Amino acid sequence: MVVSILAGTSSNVNDVVFNELIAPTVADRAAGVTAYENASEAALETYASTLSLMNVPVFTASPMGEIVDDVTFIAEENKYNIEAVALDVKDDSVTFTMKDNRGIHTVVNGIDQWLYNETTMTGNYMHHQYTNNPEYIYAYAEWQDDSTLTLTWRYPQMAFVDQITLTLEDDGTGMSLVRTVNVNSGEKITEPVAFSAVLE
Repeated sequence: MVVSILAGTSSNVNDVVFNELIAPTVADRAAGVTAYENASEAALETYASTLSLMNVPVFTASPMGEIVDDVTFIAEENKYNIEAVALDVKDDSVTFTMKDNRGIHTVVNGIDQWLYNETTMTGNYMHHQYTNNPEYIYAYAEWQDDSTLTLTWRYPQMAFVDQITLTLEDDGTGMSLVRTVNVNSGEKITEPVAFSAVLE
């Protein structure tokens, strides 16, 4: 038996998982007990067999995509050292490029699909200060409405799931960015970062 636990918590989940879940089950199997005690356990077994961390992508689109395609946005001063963000919007993906004090970082986010990436995207302030180079992630983009685009990044080697929410002004001349993470020893949501579009 191999048990792998990925968790970000201040409590000791190892003892709970082993003592309350693994040990009793192993003991029951060794004793030849295989029947479920009630319908809830049987339902849980069925549910567990279909679990997936990857939510099913949904196709979404917005007329704002054409407006902000190939536009570079310059950031106002912020504590995350973000300098600029550029978007490349296609029918099947959104490429998100960010420039900060560490360099230029890119993530290609699938529309109606998850896309695998290797990226140098800065995330240490959301990830217990971890910075791996590169990071391996699966990325997915979804328009929540005409002016709100969310990017979801799952890290298969770690427990982190990031979501970047871009809220765009109606004319595409500005936007704000907020980044959240499912678990962290520090902040789990960033302060909004404001941007202005570079107009040609």
